[in-house]
Order: sequence, then C-alpha cells, then structure tokens
Amino acid sequence: LLSVALLDTPEVRARTASVAREGSRVAAKFSATGILNGLSSGLVSPFLVPIFILLYDIPRSTMGVYSSLSSIIAVFVMLSAPAMERKLGFVRSIAITRGATVVLLALFPFIRILYVSLAIYLAYPALRVAALPVQTSGMVSMVPPEERGRTTGFNQGFRLAFASAGTLMASPFIDPGLLWVPFIAYSAIMSVNVVLYRRFFGDWDER
Repeated sequence: LLSVALLDTPEVRARTASVAREGSRVAAKFSATGILNGLSSGLVSPFLVPIFILLYDIPRSTMGVYSSLSSIIAVFVMLSAPAMERKLGFVRSIAITRGATVVLLALFPFIRILYVSLAIYLAYPALRVAALPVQTSGMVSMVPPEERGRTTGFNQGFRLAFASAGTLMASPFIDPGLLWVPFIAYSAIMSVNVVLYRRFFGDWDER
C-alpha cells in the first residue's frame, strides 16, 4: 500500500502526464513525416518499371533482373545504416539520403540516357531504405517505452495509407507525355518532408 501511495503522488501523476503529452507530440510529428513519405513513394512506385518498358523498350524479363539487383543493393545499403547514423547523426542521415532522391527523381523522367536512368533506378530504393533503420532508431529513442508501439503504428499506418493514395492519384499520368508529373510531385513533397525533419528534430543530435 505504501508503494502504491508513493506512485500516486501529484508529482508522479504530473510527470506521467508530461511524458504522455511529449509522446503524443512526437507521434504527431512522425505521423506527418509518415504521410509525406508514403504519398511521395506511392506517386512514383508504379512508374519505375513501366518507364523503361515505354521509353527504352526493355523486355519485362530484363527489368525483372534489374529489379532483383536493386533489391540486393538496397539490402546491403540498409546494413550500413547504423554506421551512417553514428557518423552523420539522425537528421543528417535522413536529410542526405532522402534529399538525394529529390534530385535524382526530378531528373529521372527527363534524362533519356539508358544507363544513367538505370543507375538512378538502382540507387533510388537503396537511398529510400537507408533511412528506415535510422528513422526507427530515432523514433524509439524519442518516446518512452509505453508510447513506442503507438508512435511506430501511426507512422507506418499513415505511410502505407498515403502510399496507396499516391498510387491512385498518379494513375492518370501513365501516358508517356505525362510521366514527368509524378516525379516532379515526388521531389516537391520529399523536399517538404526533409524540411519537416529538420524543423521537428533538428536539435536531436545535439542532445
């Protein structure tokens, strides 16, 4: 009874409420970045393979090989993410990797050089997934244990939902003359996302 009484003091209740409020604020921030991550990804994902078939007349079987290669590269890059986070920190790791995709995908629909386009296609998934372990590490570090499930769930749930929305929104632009629209939209949305990471979490690495 004494232990229960000690844990139910006004000071303890106030501290618990403060932790919960801070956890909610962090969850809201990661929900916002999750929305933009999902939306941007959904806009371009349906076009990455068809653009090679439409513009370069590459057989589907050959694109299957390139798709497998891009996945293998992404796996090895993801394994290097902890070292990148130690060297660059949370925010810079995300800003550099996601920022690089802003430039690459803005150029992608306009560069009609096959090997340059293939290089961008192989690099894009690796740059995207490189930030995922860094983001997860930062997310769980910023919230108390009891809030981690909710924060992660909101972030991933919003990301998946808006990825589907992005794919639906991009479907009218499958025409070769309009393929550039989703990629420019990706770059604009991801630029905003990088700015939000810096605004929301810019001081985290200094703590």
